[in-house]
Amino acid sequence: MDPATTKAEVDKLKEEGNALFLQKKWKNAMLKYTNAIEKDDKNAVLFSNRAACAEHMTQFAVQLDPTYTKAWVRLAGAEHRLGHFDDCIKAWEGAIASLPRSGLSQQLQVQKKREFELNLAEVKLNEIERQVRLDSRPSGWNVRPEDQPVQRALAMKEALVAEGPNGGYSSAWILMGANADILHGMEHLKLLKTGTHPLVGNTGIYGHTKTLAYFNNALIRDSRVFWIIPKRALLKLPAQALFEIAECNGWGTGSADHILKEASARLATSNWERVRTALTVTTRGYITRAVAEEHNGNTISAMAFYNDAVEIIAHMKDPAEFNVDTLKVLAEDLLNDVNTDDLQNLNGDRKVIPDRDLYLSFWVYPAAKAYAALGFRQRVLAEQAMKRGQGVGDHWRHGAELYREAASFLPMDEELKHAYVNEALKAHWHGQADLRTTLPLMNKLYEGLPMMKQIWEHSMFALEGGITAIEETLRFHADVKKMLAEGKVTMDTILQPPWL
Repeated sequence: MDPATTKAEVDKLKEEGNALFLQKKWKNAMLKYTNAIEKDDKNAVLFSNRAACAEHMTQFAVQLDPTYTKAWVRLAGAEHRLGHFDDCIKAWEGAIASLPRSGLSQQLQVQKKREFELNLAEVKLNEIERQVRLDSRPSGWNVRPEDQPVQRALAMKEALVAEGPNGGYSSAWILMGANADILHGMEHLKLLKTGTHPLVGNTGIYGHTKTLAYFNNALIRDSRVFWIIPKRALLKLPAQALFEIAECNGWGTGSADHILKEASARLATSNWERVRTALTVTTRGYITRAVAEEHNGNTISAMAFYNDAVEIIAHMKDPAEFNVDTLKVLAEDLLNDVNTDDLQNLNGDRKVIPDRDLYLSFWVYPAAKAYAALGFRQRVLAEQAMKRGQGVGDHWRHGAELYREAASFLPMDEELKHAYVNEALKAHWHGQADLRTTLPLMNKLYEGLPMMKQIWEHSMFALEGGITAIEETLRFHADVKKMLAEGKVTMDTILQPPWL
């Protein structure tokens, strides 16, 4: 079937499902989403919406009849699939509590109780293990202040300014720009109070309605600056989000489809500026929660918030053009947005660097990350092909080229540049490239690592083993150079590290 026709059918089924969802006809909505998934099984939003239907159905069922054991069991499964582990635990506890009033025989109650208790214990154990992993994970907050990447970047500012135009192409600028946003956000966060407003006299929560914007801008520049935000500020951000959402009549919860439907309905009685403000503050809240969930290890919840925020933003521009079907589509759309042709022209002339941190944050880095995403996709395709026993050479070679392209955009002192070069090397090695291809890349790592460590020596990338992995590559690099000097290999030799 024609892709355009398939997409139109999927969109129609999705809209029908959304309409039924808003009418609380969750079973019928689930069927619509299931039919859409049969035509497009790569659409994450459809799966998320269907899971939400299952969750609502089971929540409604246990509210109607708390003794309905099967509903509690289904709710536990739905909450687990959505990554809501605390709610999953409560659901299993509800299932156990419902057994004496379930009408089941005593023997079956004993059997089911044992089964439910085992499931409950497993979920609790998994949650404890997740917390232990988080607690044992290196933390950016534990790095000495003077060794924080942002502090090292700030210490370089005077020298970079003295270099003139040539000093504009450094990863230090992106950190300084993000740090400025966070400092502004911290000042505005201090205004959040509970009590009687000193001017208006109203009692409640009051503060500044643009605070989240500063933190969002910093995180959008570079999510690595999450570790710059003090813990006390992170604890206060949820309250700030609730205040801004209430002030602007935004949405604190709900799927993107639900929010967009309500926003459309509001336009009948309100103007676009008010509705746009409500949608804007809602997406800021969702992005802030997504980043917090991601850094707390709740990947599923983080992706749900990210997906909703992206879909709301996209529909605010042009709903007809939004497409989140694949990573490839997203990455290619991002490249189109940042106009990579202009970036490539500027890459050839480092003297043309306008607005340093803005240029790096919103043009250079997004382009690099888009190419890296495409490279990652090729790596996944290669690994999948290997499992099926199919040829993988083209995937590895294409992936290496994309990672090299990603690295080419970034400053020499950027840790991501070196990470992408290292990924390109791994892809080249898997693709059976000879030393004529791989040695120049290893040389780049060798030459650039000292400069990169001036800023990023104690970053989360470093704490989680990123620099160690590069140094392992450089030990292989030293062995290769020694073998070349001794005549044991030539530039035509295909040579891979033993740990690959």
